[in-house]
Amino acid sequence: MYRVAFTSSILFAAVVLSRCHNNCRKYLGEYESCIETHLHYLKNKVDSLDEQVGRFSSMTQPKTLTAFQAQLSSDRTFNGGSIWKYDQVLTNVGSGYNPATGKFIVPRNGVYLFTWYSLSAPKKYAHPGLFVDGRIKGRQASYNKGGGDKWITTGSTLVLKLQKGNVVCIMDAHGSRSQVSGRWTAFGGVQIS
Repeated sequence: MYRVAFTSSILFAAVVLSRCHNNCRKYLGEYESCIETHLHYLKNKVDSLDEQVGRFSSMTQPKTLTAFQAQLSSDRTFNGGSIWKYDQVLTNVGSGYNPATGKFIVPRNGVYLFTWYSLSAPKKYAHPGLFVDGRIKGRQASYNKGGGDKWITTGSTLVLKLQKGNVVCIMDAHGSRSQVSGRWTAFGGVQIS
């Protein structure tokens, strides 16, 4: 009887194990398939995140910079209609400013900030204006009636949306003769977007 019970128990265990083995294989197959599906899903998510990080990175990477600052190295007199040539270049990132011509050639479409200022000696005047393609966009006036050691500095700032190839320069806004002091008279610009 013990033998029959033992044999029955063994047979029962074999049937249970066999069935369990078949179920385990079935579930294991489903498990492997499930893992593959999840791994594929996770890989797609990682690829998507890599792409988003790449886009974000390219947005936060500094663009090619364009910036210049130049000043006069000595006192100058500019006749009406002549372009002021700032010959002492302090900064010229992107090489957009040409000290030989006094012109800044816009390298790419965007928004640019320009500054220009001048120093007039006693009994002298200057009316520098910022011109884009020959059209005045901004101006300043300095008429120094003072004598002795009375000096007048004027300055302006202008933000403009420009197109590649526009020519930016400083000329007298009234087309008259301007007399300004070197090292105190300058012109600069930078692309801000």
